[in-house]
Amino acid sequence: MMLQIEFWQLVSMCAAGLCAFAGVLWAVVRMGLSQAQLTQQEAQKQVLQRLDAIDVANKDAAHKSNKLERELLQLQVDLAKEYVRREDYILGQAVLEAKLDKVYEKLEVVQLKGERNVG
Repeated sequence: MMLQIEFWQLVSMCAAGLCAFAGVLWAVVRMGLSQAQLTQQEAQKQVLQRLDAIDVANKDAAHKSNKLERELLQLQVDLAKEYVRREDYILGQAVLEAKLDKVYEKLEVVQLKGERNVG
């Protein structure tokens, strides 16, 4: 049994096979591209979620930093009001002791005068 095919039939069969192969290849490529696009969209969503989380963390850290800075400034104000330096305390104490010494001397003079008048 001999099979005879004319040239134009062979060319048309090859062309049909090539078109079918190209169609299948085109469908596979389109499916791959759509899958890649979905994967990319998911990755973008994850990146955006991470960026939002980082943004929230940065805002929280900035708020805490501002609060800490305000507390530090308040502490500086309170220290300026309530803190007495050692030198200032010693000077104040020396002034008080000098005044007490003068009072003691006056009392001593008064006691001596009183002893002279009594005796």
